[in-house]
Amino acid sequence: MRASTSRFVYCLGLLAVTACAVLPEALPSVMAASHTEAKPLTTEMRLAQAIRGRVELAANVPLEDPSMVEAIATETALRDLAFADDAVSTRRDLIYALTDELSDALAEREEVAETHPARAKADAVVTGLTAAINTEVRRNRI
Repeated sequence: MRASTSRFVYCLGLLAVTACAVLPEALPSVMAASHTEAKPLTTEMRLAQAIRGRVELAANVPLEDPSMVEAIATETALRDLAFADDAVSTRRDLIYALTDELSDALAEREEVAETHPARAKADAVVTGLTAAINTEVRRNRI
């Protein structure tokens, strides 16, 4: 093999390696599939969200407000639906869902400055969710 031929083959190889290094990588199928498959919320998660919504609403409006009445009715309906089957595991899952909501509320409260007027509402939400968790824990013991 002549020197010019070997240089040509070497340059061609470098060109191929460079082209492969520059090509975009395809997303793995696992990562692509995870975005399309969203898990539906369980009844316990929806109930925890309804409880948080009612607690947030209670910090802003009086008990007689129509939106408050609707929030209480929604919470009651979800509670009846959730506890229709196994009450013990449902209560445990509800406590876990409520702790997730409390964690989110605590994170949102930390974003608000202590002197800001919204801090009192955030504190009321945290207190209300803590009370809801305590209530469910007491009900679980009975």
